Amino acid sequence: MDLVGFDRDFVRAEGACLYTDDDASPYLDFSSQYGCLPFGYNDADIIGFIESFFRNQQLSFAQPFQLPYPEKLAERLLALSEATHNGYCVFANSGAETVEVAIKLARQKTGRARIASADNSFHGKTNAALACTGNPAYHEGFFVDEERFVKFPYNDIAALEETLAGEDVAAVIIEPIQGEGGVIMPAADYLVQVKALCLRYGSLLIVDEIQTGLMRTGRMLAHQDIEPDIILLAKALGAGVVPIGACLMARHVWTQEFGRLHSSTFANNNFTCAVALQAIEKLDAPAFGETVLDRAVYLRERLTPLRARYPRAIKSLHGDGLMYALHLHDWCDGYYFTNVLSESGMAASFACAYLLNRHRVLVLPTLNNRNVIRIQPPLIVSRAQIDQFAAGLDDLCQLLEQKRFGELAGAVIPAEPVCMRLPRAARTQVAAATPGGKFLGRFAFFVHPLEIGGYGDIFPYFSAQDPDFLRWVKRYKKGTLDVSVCHRSAPIVNSNGDYVEGVLITAALLPQDLLSLNADNKARLMRNYVRTAEQVGASYCGLGAFTSIITDSGLRHIDSPIPYTTGNGLTARMTIESVLEYFRHDYLTMRGLELSILGPCGSIGRLCLLGLAPFFRKVHLLGNLRNPTNQGACEQVADEALHHALYARDGLATRVRAPAAVNMVQQPSWQDWLCVARSQADFDRALKQSDVVVSATSGTHPGISVDSFKRSAAVFDISRPADVRWRQHQGDSPINYVEAGLCRLNDSLWFGENNVMGMPRGISLACLGETIVHTMAGARDNHSLSRNLDMAEAERIFECAVGYGFRPLMEQHYDH
Repeated sequence: MDLVGFDRDFVRAEGACLYTDDDASPYLDFSSQYGCLPFGYNDADIIGFIESFFRNQQLSFAQPFQLPYPEKLAERLLALSEATHNGYCVFANSGAETVEVAIKLARQKTGRARIASADNSFHGKTNAALACTGNPAYHEGFFVDEERFVKFPYNDIAALEETLAGEDVAAVIIEPIQGEGGVIMPAADYLVQVKALCLRYGSLLIVDEIQTGLMRTGRMLAHQDIEPDIILLAKALGAGVVPIGACLMARHVWTQEFGRLHSSTFANNNFTCAVALQAIEKLDAPAFGETVLDRAVYLRERLTPLRARYPRAIKSLHGDGLMYALHLHDWCDGYYFTNVLSESGMAASFACAYLLNRHRVLVLPTLNNRNVIRIQPPLIVSRAQIDQFAAGLDDLCQLLEQKRFGELAGAVIPAEPVCMRLPRAARTQVAAATPGGKFLGRFAFFVHPLEIGGYGDIFPYFSAQDPDFLRWVKRYKKGTLDVSVCHRSAPIVNSNGDYVEGVLITAALLPQDLLSLNADNKARLMRNYVRTAEQVGASYCGLGAFTSIITDSGLRHIDSPIPYTTGNGLTARMTIESVLEYFRHDYLTMRGLELSILGPCGSIGRLCLLGLAPFFRKVHLLGNLRNPTNQGACEQVADEALHHALYARDGLATRVRAPAAVNMVQQPSWQDWLCVARSQADFDRALKQSDVVVSATSGTHPGISVDSFKRSAAVFDISRPADVRWRQHQGDSPINYVEAGLCRLNDSLWFGENNVMGMPRGISLACLGETIVHTMAGARDNHSLSRNLDMAEAERIFECAVGYGFRPLMEQHYDH
């Protein structure tokens, strides 16, 4: 609540208004608490009846005796429908419990176990009700029964017939309007056809009117032209005061066995039934119905013009009576966090918070359908209150239409926006390549912010130095393992005109957050990444940044039906090529220089060592001295590097033989060529005397000062975040700092305003490049996994990338 600016301490309420303890102007409630407040708060008639009930010392309940109000209420409810007028009523304590009653009854009556419900539906969160609910997000961790509860697409009659054709479905449970799903309306005659199929295949029809029933649509019951076997009511039935539900059934559905076995201590409560009876009498009064219809017409008149006035803000508007959904267009300004808010459904929460904080109007998002604002005022809402709501909604839509996301977010995030509306970044406008061939596949690339200041880059309406913004960011990411799509790429076209598409999928976690996760949460995070990749139709995945590190180079915590790569092969190979290009492939000069590899035991560092060692006079292996196994691991890699220099026949090794290696191997002191740092003094000395340094560690913060290196040394930093604190020496750096591990793509290609790490158009991470390469090649296997990558495989990936037009890149920031 606090995260999206919804933290309010309401202390009293009346009608459609809520008040905080400061007694300022009221907040207008246009949610009616998910439809539970037909008369708003503290209706005088209902409260007066309750006071009279207890003043007269009437019984609340006395089991197992029959009391007057449950019987009267049952008769009144059964009369609402021709289908149930001569039937039975079973009371419950909530909407979800009412669903449970219906499921038990349907199974007991038919002798069948399976229950069919619609995708995108919502029926509650108790056990069986949750299994009926067509939103998998609510199922995780609760071992929901997937065998006896089946789903079918709403508004797809052919799919429903296929579901029922086996004649093993006890009942179909369906909402006449899908409320939590986004106020989805049924197609014409859809419910009539559903009823016909149920009759044909011997399944009962349960109509869930828990949210739509009792005048919400201007009618006592929303469904028309059909006679369900079972009707479910709740929410408004309690008049906003008591919890109660009712399961109404046709006479032919009832069984004596069910009546004998089913019971509930509180369900036949004399008091709650008395309150509910008063609610029904008031709702069904002709004058009240006329007022509801008048407000419904007026609400539609105020809402309908907004759709035409703000076409870039409002995707659709639909509903019935006093139940509407405003479906917002996805937020898109090219910045990742804006897209995340939209893709994750938080955009609707931000929009609702804006209305609450700027216009004192309470509306809520729907639970199943992202970017949908639910509009459900109390049935007693006035025209003036509708006008107040419409004015606030108009203001919100203006902001969305003009993409003034900074101003909107400023009403939610407790920080001062630095820019209300950002212009598009001043990039060279290059037309995207036009695909002329066939679609080769879609890739998904997993990313995350590298440092907390990066949130200011991916959501640039706020300053990364603002402590209030950073505190909000920490709350936002705390404890979350959720992932969202943050960018969808334009087509990436090869020389044949064939193309791939891609999405970037992000989590809000920083490197240190990822490393602190336990094994179960690492696995859960990766499942979320993969599930999202499946949902967007990815045929290949790439692990970016620390998603590769926490999965041990792709070997742990990931069980993916989609092939994937760490991208480490191309990252290392592009870095090697950058070093060679730095010296313009002057191998003679390189043979007189010293090289240091930081992180030589990691997958990228090891490949860089194997590929570069033969070109240098002396090579230092600088591992993690705090790791007790470091020395042995480095010595093993050194032996491997020596063997590779002498015997390998990949493209790199055959360019030049290493005289130093040939000579040294004939002497006991061959280690003078490949030197393993065994102490901090060895480490520091190696950095000070090396002409070239390649840094490929997995640190979470820059940890090496430029003063640690030899003056004018070429430092190739592959790590993300960077290992070297080079920004402190802008303009006067004593080293030649090179941002490595990058590749040049087609100049028309970029991945949003952020372009992964704010790089220029046409430049990207080599690990992302490898993901694109495998997708273009139609790869069906995993690649670049484990720390012991094969140099020959890396060479093949490199040649394939070059064939697709990718080029090595050396971004040299300081060259003195």
